[in-house]
Amino acid sequence: GAMIAIEGSVLFNSGLAALRKEGKPTLEKIAATIRETYPDKQVLVYGHTDTEPIKKSKWKDNLELSAQRALTVVRELHAGGMDPAKLVAAGCGEYRAVAANETDDGRKKNRRVEIYALDARLKGATK
Repeated sequence: GAMIAIEGSVLFNSGLAALRKEGKPTLEKIAATIRETYPDKQVLVYGHTDTEPIKKSKWKDNLELSAQRALTVVRELHAGGMDPAKLVAAGCGEYRAVAANETDDGRKKNRRVEIYALDARLKGATK
């Protein structure tokens, strides 16, 4: 399979889960690439945040925000022609950091969306 990580600010404004208009072309290109290169793969979308507490938005916490952002991306991939039966959205909140949250740069790296195109079937599994 394959994975791409997209910096959160490319897709979303701080504390929001509505897709920025500037992020739409990025997701359109990703959807086209997955449709062409990985047509039989499952697509898993993981939303990630930093550890900064939610203060001014409607989200209960970072986990909820990350899940909603993943769902927004899944909906956009579906709108871009991807089979919704192959799309999965998951929120990871601040729990899978790739950098320290003590610096602005670290928090920026942690605010991201990861999109995986994988063969999710278990070998030898039967229905």
